[in-house]
Amino acid sequence: MRSYQHRDFFLPGAPENLGFPTLDIVDAHSVVVGDWNGRLRRIEIDSISETASTHLDRGLMSYLVHQVRIDPADGRRCAVSTRTAGCFVGAVGDAEFQQQCADGQGPVNCVAYSPDGTVLAIGRGYYALHDGRVNGAYVEIWQVRDGVPAWCEQPVLVPWICVDLIAWPSAGPGFICVTGLRNQSGGFLIPFDATYNAQRYFEITTHFARGLVYDYSQAIVLDSHALVAYSVRTGEVKWSMQLSNALGVAHDSPRNEVVLTTGAVVSTTDGSTVCNLDPLEECSSVAFLPGGRVIGVSRSGVIRIWEESNE
Repeated sequence: MRSYQHRDFFLPGAPENLGFPTLDIVDAHSVVVGDWNGRLRRIEIDSISETASTHLDRGLMSYLVHQVRIDPADGRRCAVSTRTAGCFVGAVGDAEFQQQCADGQGPVNCVAYSPDGTVLAIGRGYYALHDGRVNGAYVEIWQVRDGVPAWCEQPVLVPWICVDLIAWPSAGPGFICVTGLRNQSGGFLIPFDATYNAQRYFEITTHFARGLVYDYSQAIVLDSHALVAYSVRTGEVKWSMQLSNALGVAHDSPRNEVVLTTGAVVSTTDGSTVCNLDPLEECSSVAFLPGGRVIGVSRSGVIRIWEESNE
């Protein structure tokens, strides 16, 4: 079984209350971290320094950064979901980000770039606590090619009330999304083809998804009590593992593995545990760095980097 060693450092200039910070990889040496105070920070890992930052706000109100995704075609640019305030796109360090989402379709819960960076998929909807009609769940397909103004190709209405997460494969066309029922008792797995049409709808037991990975022919969904792999062709469960307290999951495609915020490294082939990293207390987001390293951030602003040990 592989073993890892780790080193910790505090997020430079971070306040005590970060909410549930989220991160994404720019390259082997830098990440972007977003928090619930509306702050985006670009962090150089080797020097443990903040090289750029942006505050997403409107007057005295800061926008909650729920998810941040780096544009794979341009590492300077990222898309941010802020739920009720919508989606923002820009480069960390810019004074302002551009708001990018169609009007009237509800909060933005998730964003995801295609592997080549030419398409941005935005997931919308919300879990209404009131009676009466709501807009439902929508996926917006945005063309974001360089040199051309971004435009929404099509908003797609999908089953039920909220798009929890969207994931693209590491290479190739199409993507998947997971949605949730109004009562949060289950949801749907929905594969989209290369022309961004929903191919089929599979009802699933997982709900209010916290993580989603598109691993070739299967979708791996994390919720509050389980990690489950579903076939994207049939919707059947391929494997599952019971768990608790995991808030996120990241994919290492070359190794066919995922890592959870709890520190568990799991094989995507059969759901077996490959190894366990020393857990980072209250870790809210993790990612794989090039070269086999893993990085995570905690609610208290601790960043941990795990590296394979040669011992």
